[in-house]
Amino acid sequence: MSGCAAVEPPRRWSRHRPTDLLTLRQTEVSDPGDILIDFADTKKEVPMMTDTPTRYALSFTSGALLTGEAAVVAPIYLQERDWTTTRARAKEENLLQSRVSRSSTRMLGALMPRIQVLTEYELLIVADGTSTERGHLMWAAACRRYALIAEFAEEVLRERFLTLVSTLSYEEYDSFYRTKAMWHDELDEVTDLSYKKLRQVLFKMRRTG
Repeated sequence: MSGCAAVEPPRRWSRHRPTDLLTLRQTEVSDPGDILIDFADTKKEVPMMTDTPTRYALSFTSGALLTGEAAVVAPIYLQERDWTTTRARAKEENLLQSRVSRSSTRMLGALMPRIQVLTEYELLIVADGTSTERGHLMWAAACRRYALIAEFAEEVLRERFLTLVSTLSYEEYDSFYRTKAMWHDELDEVTDLSYKKLRQVLFKMRRTG
């Protein structure tokens, strides 16, 4: 995806104009293949957020791409222009329709760090775009937020896309993970159950993104 434009949207959004959305789709959303090929350039636009420079953040098992949840929360931010207020409204008004408060807190805890790495133009498309566009952008958000996912996309998925290989096995992920674990002790410290969960969620993200 290309970087965001310099023009700032209006202060408040009551309803996004169709002409704005059409222009943004033409300039901001890449073809599916570009998500893998060009996303290294995207990382230069929005710095990747990790827990520390030397440790992988592995807290992405609370949901897959969370596209439905993002479509609910993004319009709130475009109205409020403040992430703290956005989170508070989403929880207080139970916009994610969680049965218990703890579930809402957990889901927002997984969603907010991802959605905050998107530009305002990208958030506009998340709010009013198609499900395909939303999936592409939330996959990009996951890559920006989690270095392990980003490196998997760049080192494994990108190579398979360029060689026109459409299949991907757990064994290829396992090989990638073992290589990374040689330099990251935190990967060796996860339990077998957590390891399988990380792999399962990442493959689900890939299918829906």
